[in-house]
Amino acid sequence: MDYVVVGRLGESHGHKWNEQGRNVISHIFVYFDETSVISLSFGFIENGKLVISKPYGLSETYSCSVRIVRLNHETEFVTGVSGEWSYDFITSLTFHTNEKVHEAFRSNSVSEEEVNRREFYSGIHDRCEFGGFFGTSNVSRLLSIGFYTKPVLRGVNTMRREIIVSYDDSGVRSIQFGYINNGALSMSKTFGPSPVGYSSRIVKLKHESEFVTGLSAEMYNGYITSLTFHTNLRKHEVVHLTFDSKFQKPQKIELRSGILKRCEFGGFFGSFDSLRLISIGFHVRPVHTDVKIKVEIT
Repeated sequence: MDYVVVGRLGESHGHKWNEQGRNVISHIFVYFDETSVISLSFGFIENGKLVISKPYGLSETYSCSVRIVRLNHETEFVTGVSGEWSYDFITSLTFHTNEKVHEAFRSNSVSEEEVNRREFYSGIHDRCEFGGFFGTSNVSRLLSIGFYTKPVLRGVNTMRREIIVSYDDSGVRSIQFGYINNGALSMSKTFGPSPVGYSSRIVKLKHESEFVTGLSAEMYNGYITSLTFHTNLRKHEVVHLTFDSKFQKPQKIELRSGILKRCEFGGFFGSFDSLRLISIGFHVRPVHTDVKIKVEIT
C-alpha cells in the first residue's frame, strides 16, 4: 500500500532528504541558534542497535545549541508535527507522539506577524502506520520537514477509514476521503486545492464499528472555519478557528441525523473551488426505503 504524505513544515526548495520506512526512532537531534533550526538528525533502532542518520542542514554543528528529544522506542512513536517558519527559517518545531508532546525549539526573536504556522496530525494508532520523515535542507540550515503515514489493514485495532482535512488561518482548504473497498484502502480525489503547504489533520474511523452520524461547523467570510465529524462512538473536531471581530460572528451550523445503523449513512457530498472547500454535507438513507435525504453545510 502506498505511503500518504502528511504536510510539509517550511519551504519546499533545497536538497530533498528522505527517511521513508524508518519508523523506530529513539532520538531526534535538533540543532539551533537564536533564530531557527539549523540541522536535524535521527537515531533509529535497527537490528537492536542505535543507528544515527546523517545531519540534514548544517553538517558542522559543534557551535550550535542542541536539544535531544528522547523517545521510548519500545512504545512511543511519532503521530504529528507542528511549528512555525519565516522565509527559510524554521522558528518553532514540536514533535507529537502517542504518549506526549515534545517541543524541540521555539525562537523568541521573530514576531508573530512574520511567521507561518502549520500543524500536521495523523491520528495514527499503531507504529506501523508511521512511515518516516522527509524534508528539504541546504548547506546552512534545515528548510522543511514532513512525514509519511502508511495505512494498514491488519486487525481490528488498525483497520480504519480516513478523512484528511487541510486548512490554514483562513479556514478549511480541502478534504479527501479514504474508503475500505474489498479489504483495501482507496483514496478519493482531493476536493479543493492541493494540500501541500497547508496544515492537515487525519481523522481515522474504526471502519468495522464506527460510522458518521452528523456534522457541525462554523462559517466566516465564506470559509468553513470550524468542522467536527460526529460518529456513533465519539466526535472528531478537525479544526476550530477563532477570530477577534466586534462586528461579525461566525454562522454556526449543526447537522445531526440520528441514524443508528451504518447502512443509513449514504456518503458525503459538497462543493469547492480552486481556493477552498465551500460546502460539505451527507446523504441519509432511512432503512426500509430507497429515499435519500440531504443534509448540508454551505
